[in-house]
Amino acid sequence: MIRRPPRSTPLYSSAASDVYKRQIEAEFVENSVNHYYTKALEEKQITPINKGSVSDIQFDFGKHFKFKVSFEIEPLVSLPKLKRNAFKIKHTEYIMDDQDIDMAIEEVRFRNADIKTIEDGSKVDDFIICDLQEIDASGVPIIGEKLETRYIRIGQPPFDGSNSEKLINAKPDQKVKVDIPDNEKNNLKTYELLVKNVERQVLPELNDDFEKKVDPESNNLEEYKSRVEQQLDNAYSDKAEESFNQQLCDAMIEKVNTDFPQSMADSYLHHMVEEVMSKNQGQLEKEKVIETYKPIAEQSLKWYLIRKAIIKDQSIEATKEEIVEFINDDGWARDTGAIFLLNEKKQLGGVDWEFNGWGKYLPCLLYTSP
Repeated sequence: MIRRPPRSTPLYSSAASDVYKRQIEAEFVENSVNHYYTKALEEKQITPINKGSVSDIQFDFGKHFKFKVSFEIEPLVSLPKLKRNAFKIKHTEYIMDDQDIDMAIEEVRFRNADIKTIEDGSKVDDFIICDLQEIDASGVPIIGEKLETRYIRIGQPPFDGSNSEKLINAKPDQKVKVDIPDNEKNNLKTYELLVKNVERQVLPELNDDFEKKVDPESNNLEEYKSRVEQQLDNAYSDKAEESFNQQLCDAMIEKVNTDFPQSMADSYLHHMVEEVMSKNQGQLEKEKVIETYKPIAEQSLKWYLIRKAIIKDQSIEATKEEIVEFINDDGWARDTGAIFLLNEKKQLGGVDWEFNGWGKYLPCLLYTSP
């Protein structure tokens, strides 16, 4: 009979076993902490506002697994008992006139204008597609400081004043020196502007053909003007209501004591500042943005906490249908989104819209927490 010799045990087995054991224990502890921490938050209906700090982990054989998590939560707001006429708020009424209607229709005409390429010289309000090369005091181009294919409008800052005069009668391939403010250093930079193309908006005639194009539901030009008037009236009413609600919110904030963790305000302010900076890259100083938006962030945070307390105190609920209706009545993409177009040479351009309230609510107003 042949017997196998006993298997020898490597000298490092004990050390390796300890390493694997520690890894397994660490993984178990991490997974267990996350699992039971989440479960405890759900059972107690607690919403933390920052990342929890784990300490005092007890993981001993034959004993209960214990640990401690420290975190901040939203403060509870106590609503005061208010008497009748507790707030004195002014209701603003916006009065519409014929000039408002004419301006609204003129805006529609601009949105439906044709673009014509100009060869015999530009004038005020014309658009110029150009390259901008920064130059030094001696006129030598500064390497790395060239802006290509920019779309500018004569007469609008910073191409107004003396710059506007220099650009009058500009033609393709012509070079013009312009001075543009440097927002960071608060001084002027000189650029050599190379005109690549000149374009002019040709507004459509205000007639029945125009009316049928922009508002097919209208039967004639007079009816279209009446519909514009009604839309403006609705927009002004919404603006008055918004102003009233804002005053009411401010008055409520003054009445209610709303203390909140500084980390909560800092987090909200951080998100606001990052959004502003991303939309204005290189154009704003972060310190000034923080200074401007800090009181706005704190005021918004106070109202968020008060609003939440009111909803709970009054047992306010919204049905699914009401939520869907509200979402469908928010800001239109035409109000805030980019719209792209092509000129006669198939060159791509963009239209930078400003919110005008036709869609009533901006998407940011749909969120319930900061």
